[in-house]
Amino acid sequence: MRIGVAGASGYLGAELLRLLAGHPSLEVAVAQADTSAGIQVATLYPNLAPEYRDLVFSPLDPAGLHGLDAVFIALPSGRSQDLVPALARSVPLVVDLGGDFRLRDPSLYPVWYGFEHRAPELLGRFVYGLPELFRHELAGAPLVAAPGCYVTAATLALAPLVKEGLIEPTGVIVDEAARTSDPSIFAIGDVTLRPMPLYNRMFRPESVPSALEQAKQAACAIAGRPPPPHEVPWNWSDQYDLKMQLAGLPFDVDEVLVRGDPANAHFAVFHLHQGMIQAVEAVNAPAEFMGGRQLIGSRRVIARERLADPSISMKEVAA
Repeated sequence: MRIGVAGASGYLGAELLRLLAGHPSLEVAVAQADTSAGIQVATLYPNLAPEYRDLVFSPLDPAGLHGLDAVFIALPSGRSQDLVPALARSVPLVVDLGGDFRLRDPSLYPVWYGFEHRAPELLGRFVYGLPELFRHELAGAPLVAAPGCYVTAATLALAPLVKEGLIEPTGVIVDEAARTSDPSIFAIGDVTLRPMPLYNRMFRPESVPSALEQAKQAACAIAGRPPPPHEVPWNWSDQYDLKMQLAGLPFDVDEVLVRGDPANAHFAVFHLHQGMIQAVEAVNAPAEFMGGRQLIGSRRVIARERLADPSISMKEVAA
C-alpha cells in the first residue's frame, strides 16, 4: 500500500514515519509538512535515514495525496477538517490522528476544542479508532478518528466497569486537590483536565510534571495537610542541540517580549499581561526559564526594559 502522511515533520508525524517503516506491506510515498518543505526526511531525522534516504518533505496540499491507498493526518486539532472533505472523495482510507472527528456532535467542538467545526457533514461517517471496543466497525471503514492517549487509557480502564453496571457512565469529577466525587478515590494523570488556580481556569497541561504536581496535591489532601502553593506548570523538550523549557500558560497576553538572540539559538520569549509574566518559552536559556518561572509564581509587575536586556541577570530582574 502506498501511504501519505500530512504533517509528517512534527513529533507525531515523525513517530508515525518510524512505525510505518517497520510494516512490510506499507510504503510511505508522500510526506507533507509546510514548515519543513524541501528538506529531506533523513536530514531532519537522521534516525530515519536508513528507511527514508530519498524522501523529501513536500508542502501541505490535499491534491498531492490523491490516488494513494491511505493517508494519515498528523496535524494539530483544527487543521485536518480542511483536508478531509477532499481526501474522503479520492483516498480509500483516511486516518486522522488529531481531534477533528472524534466527536459526532458539532456543538461540542467549541466547548472541548475551542473551534467551530467546518465539516460537520462528515462527523457521522468516522469510526472511532479504538479496536478493543470498535473492532468490527473499523474493519473496512474508510474514515477513522484515532483517540487520544489519555482517553484511550481511561476508556479501556472504565469500559468493563460500565459494562457490568458497577459505575455510572456520566464521568468523573476531579478537583484541584485531585479528589473525585467519591471521597475515597483520588485521580491524577499527565493529561488531566483540572483547575489551574494561578490562572483561574480549567486546563489540560500534557506533561509529566503536571502528574507529579497532582501527586503532591493528592498526598496533602489524603494526609489532611494544607495544600502546596499554586503551581506554575512547566515542561521541557530536548531536540538534538536545542533544549526547550516552558513555564506558565500564555493566557490573556497583551505583550510578547524576546530576550536574547534567536539567531544564536539562545533566547527566551516572555508572554506578559499588564506587566506580569504569564509564560516563558526558553531555548538553551535555563536561567531565563528558572527566573521566569519564579516571576510567574510571584504575580509581580516587572520592568519590561530590564527583562528585555540580556546583560541584566534574571536574579537582578527578579530582585
